[in-house]
Amino acid sequence: MADLFADVDVLVTPTTLTVAHGYDQHEHSIVTGDPCWVFNVTGHPAVSVPVGLSAGLPVGAQVVAPHGADGTALTVARLIQADLPQPPIR
Repeated sequence: MADLFADVDVLVTPTTLTVAHGYDQHEHSIVTGDPCWVFNVTGHPAVSVPVGLSAGLPVGAQVVAPHGADGTALTVARLIQADLPQPPIR
């Protein structure tokens, strides 16, 4: 990760590898890879933000910064964050 951040200021990835699923579809939507886990393990500052909708469901992006650059991650997240409509209440 240190080599990566020697060349880039931030990394933007999808928050998940699949589209959002219904609350009752969790078992069918489990994936083996997760773009978040590596940054949980390495301790890099990361923030997930809404960036749009797909078929009416939210899509998120994850902004990751070098160690100690929490402010950079938050600044980029604010710049790309999309205002999404409130979800329907059921």
